[in-house]
Amino acid sequence: MTTLKYAPGQNYDCTHCGKCCRSDWHILVNPESVAKIRGSALELRVIQETGEPALIGRGAKKEVAHAASGACVFLNGENLCSVHAELGSESKPDGCHKFPFLPVRTPEGVFVGVSFYCSAAQRNEGRPLA
Repeated sequence: MTTLKYAPGQNYDCTHCGKCCRSDWHILVNPESVAKIRGSALELRVIQETGEPALIGRGAKKEVAHAASGACVFLNGENLCSVHAELGSESKPDGCHKFPFLPVRTPEGVFVGVSFYCSAAQRNEGRPLA
């Protein structure tokens, strides 16, 4: 069993601000997520609404497309992930699923930091990480 270590005193609960989904990041989509998203009603709706593909890239390397606003095409009006809501948490790309956590392997186990790009992590809001 892998030991997870968190920074002492770090708290976190998602506040659904959507900031993480409004960036210039290029979110790679793992093959399992591509298989769940591809051809789904969600993907087809994104294509209808934007006139553009929901997943872009060539061959096996796919990434999430951005809307004209710069936000992820799967971010809904309530700042929630439509992939999560409609296809399930396990369907989200790995990078989205793990954000804002930043795991790093060390000899003592896996140290889990948090990205301060996330406003809730930056303000240390929420429950203690343990």
